[in-house]
Amino acid sequence: MQAVPSGGALRRPILRQLFLRHLLACALLGSAACVLAQKPPPPPQPGTAVTRPVQAPARTPAKAPPKTPPPSAAPLPAGPGWRVAPAPAWVVEPPAADPAATPAPATGARRELLVDFQIHRALPKPQTYVRLRNVALDASALGSVSQPQIDFNPAYQTVAVHTLSVLRGGQRLDRIADARFEIMRREQRLEQQVIDGNETLLVVVPDVQVGEAVEVAYTVEGDNPIFEGRHAQLLSLGWSTPTDLVHQRVLLPAGRAVQWRSLAGDITPESLQHEGLQVLRVVRHQVSGTAPEPNVPPWAFPVPAWQFSDYADWREVDAWAERLFALPATTSAAVAEQAAALRATGATGAALVAAALRFVQDEVRYFSTSLGESSHRPKPPEQTLSERLGDCKDKVLLLNALLRELGFEPRPALVSMRHGRALAGMLAGHNVFDHVVTHLVLDGQVWYLDATIQGQGLTLAGRGHMAYGQALVVGSGSGPQAVVLPPQARNHAEYEQRWDLSRPGRDAQLQTRVRVEGLLAEHWRAALSAGGTERVADAYAGAYMRVYPGLQSSGPAELHDDREANTVELRQSFTVADFGQYSRGALEVEFGAIELMDHLIGPQEARRRHAFLLSQPAEAVSRLNVTTPRPLGLRPPPPQEVQDKHFRYAAQTTIDGSSLRMERRVQLRADEVLPADLAAFRDNVLRARQQAFSRARLSLFDAQAVSAAAQLTERRLRASRGWRNDALGEILARNEMGKLVATQVLPQVEPGSKLAALVLADRASAQNLLGQHEAALADAELALASQPDMADAGETRAVALTGLGRAEEALQQFQKLLQQERKADWLSWAGSLELLLGRPAEAETLLQEALERAQGEGREFTLLWLYLTAEARGAGQEAVAAQVDSVEADKLTGALLRYFTGRLTRDALVAQARAKPDMQRLNLAEAYYFIGRQLSSQGRAQEAQRWYRLTLEQQALPFREHMFAQLELNRAAAR
Repeated sequence: MQAVPSGGALRRPILRQLFLRHLLACALLGSAACVLAQKPPPPPQPGTAVTRPVQAPARTPAKAPPKTPPPSAAPLPAGPGWRVAPAPAWVVEPPAADPAATPAPATGARRELLVDFQIHRALPKPQTYVRLRNVALDASALGSVSQPQIDFNPAYQTVAVHTLSVLRGGQRLDRIADARFEIMRREQRLEQQVIDGNETLLVVVPDVQVGEAVEVAYTVEGDNPIFEGRHAQLLSLGWSTPTDLVHQRVLLPAGRAVQWRSLAGDITPESLQHEGLQVLRVVRHQVSGTAPEPNVPPWAFPVPAWQFSDYADWREVDAWAERLFALPATTSAAVAEQAAALRATGATGAALVAAALRFVQDEVRYFSTSLGESSHRPKPPEQTLSERLGDCKDKVLLLNALLRELGFEPRPALVSMRHGRALAGMLAGHNVFDHVVTHLVLDGQVWYLDATIQGQGLTLAGRGHMAYGQALVVGSGSGPQAVVLPPQARNHAEYEQRWDLSRPGRDAQLQTRVRVEGLLAEHWRAALSAGGTERVADAYAGAYMRVYPGLQSSGPAELHDDREANTVELRQSFTVADFGQYSRGALEVEFGAIELMDHLIGPQEARRRHAFLLSQPAEAVSRLNVTTPRPLGLRPPPPQEVQDKHFRYAAQTTIDGSSLRMERRVQLRADEVLPADLAAFRDNVLRARQQAFSRARLSLFDAQAVSAAAQLTERRLRASRGWRNDALGEILARNEMGKLVATQVLPQVEPGSKLAALVLADRASAQNLLGQHEAALADAELALASQPDMADAGETRAVALTGLGRAEEALQQFQKLLQQERKADWLSWAGSLELLLGRPAEAETLLQEALERAQGEGREFTLLWLYLTAEARGAGQEAVAAQVDSVEADKLTGALLRYFTGRLTRDALVAQARAKPDMQRLNLAEAYYFIGRQLSSQGRAQEAQRWYRLTLEQQALPFREHMFAQLELNRAAAR
């Protein structure tokens, strides 16, 4: 269990995201963290909870900790900074568990049976007593339960272990003599350039099994003398694991006024008197585990917590800080010399301040040696300057010394990166701050200067401005004040995609640009310094590649870093093969403002207890510029907008000749979304994300030229003897238009490209449907010459060969296609060709597979061919008798099946085919052909030819039956 510490080290400020989540997940804001407070010794952190519900074991009644170690012949273990000793006499037994309380639901692999946290602040050396009793409910938690870890700082603290036992079957088994004690100095923040001297006493308890409770009790004695005996602490009352009993007790001197405040939850400590001391006590029974939620604002308290402090007001905290950050009465020679060098640059006013800030940020390396009082007491400015290293407090004191020597009046300002603006609602105390910056008033403008951030903009106004929330300006004599961002503060991202699609068939050309400014530019600068330009560029390329699979880099990335303007710009060039989908004379493409996806995010959890942090840049703009193959004769869609009190999304499209421009803009209006607003916020974010992608149909032909040719074609068709204004006529007219369009497009397309092959295949398909099989075959083979595996071209070639009477070659082509994919339509074609070629057994195998894969009308026609195959073997009706009723009788396929099986007469079949004038020619062609095909299967070839001729008279050129009837007649004539 981890109590909220009384201060703590500030980890490096982290930029959660720069662009896409996968791009720069941990870009560092500054060169390192800064330390302003040391943690008190907290109870060990519970293990990670799992979601599987588990049953808690029966709770063991609380027993008082032994006042003396258990007797043993062997000497008690001890080591540097720690020993085994009796529990302090001031410690009291926590109250018994409330038998009427409903047990907190099990939510993880472990359970805390007791968390007892007692603090005695009235002793010469304050003591913190911790007693934990927890149980592993799953083997995965045995490690965390049986290996308590006790943190302390040997510079001013010692540890006394009192109890170490296992509760098994109602018995308490002492484990102190058997346990293994190891001191670990891990410097967990060394990679953040922080050495704090903290050590961890690791206690390994042997022989612990699932379901057994482990109890440990210890006391950490001592407090950092930098706090001058003052008391302020913030304590949590909830954790990720369920807890049966929480007992917190704080003893304070009787003569000192103490304040307390509930920060989250309805917490009212008991106020007691005990042996002349003030006592604050909190007892909670059956505390449910609180699953951690990501992206909780720093000013929120995710679990119940309370705070106590013996500071009367913020002025006392201010006075303490003034003593820490007091500048020497006289400036040292080294600091004066550096100030003179800055003045010699000729800069004045804001420019001179910026030069001093830049010197401390960039020339003094961040490194924190926070041992003992140095956790809060800064080094003398001349020492920091000489060593050229220091942490936030050291750098601030040096910066302030330089600024004072240059004639300015700087002050330290204490801030909290952990709590932000929540300071306004907290008690006065030294423990709430974890960072220090410089406060400066210049020409009426308030500036907050962070000396730990490297790579900021060179000008005072152009640099990034952190939203610290609240700051205690040291020496002001007042409490924390709101940090108001100056009007010129920028945190802006601008993205651009430039697409060149002017040459269809050639790889699309894409140029991307991202430009960030202000605070975001400084985040980028830090990330680029850590990862390098190439790594960032690769991440961007990967992001685009996930949306555009054919993307390839076409040149090195270009990085432009302008610290004067405080902008960073990254440019990249790509090619995208096979961009878009070709469809009847147009390229259908989709463009997406993929860069905005990371600016349009909401919580992943279905339900949240806490607010959701909005930490993206204040504004992000995406611009897409597309050069199209031909002028666009389209009307752009109206502007779109999605907005609420948290953000505004706006999209606008403009068209100018062959230029298509799309702009999308996201602006933040708040920094958090409260739980009550999350549902509406999610809906709005989803709407905005959907609008961030657009589809466009880019014409590849001259519409006027095609229109003129279409009019001539229409007149020719209407003048022909076979023209009728029915469904067949519409099909023929549509394919004449398709052929015209493809003919217009081909000269515009890069020869030999995949797009050219698609256009050829498209024209070949239209020609097949018009009965122009020679031309179709030529186009299909030309397409296959450049794209041998193009299925569309292969299919049109097979159909053309069928139409030309080359059935064996057509079958071979379909068999080649079936090696790529077992499509039902191709199986049906191959099966029917096998039948026409006199191989009913092979036909039946293919058609049975087609039937398994086919749906709808394709399945119905496959049934017809299966009947004909069986008829050729003398068993027609049996093959489809069970399937007939699965097809509606009013469909032509249903009528044909009933005709084949003797349930419908031939005259009735033909009458049904004639019933719909609009479909008459098409239906008659099918009816006549299948009547003839049945006669052929029965060996009545002469009768069949009459029906084949009737089929051809319908001029149903697009239908397979027309080609097959012609094939049958040609074969009969050749005999």
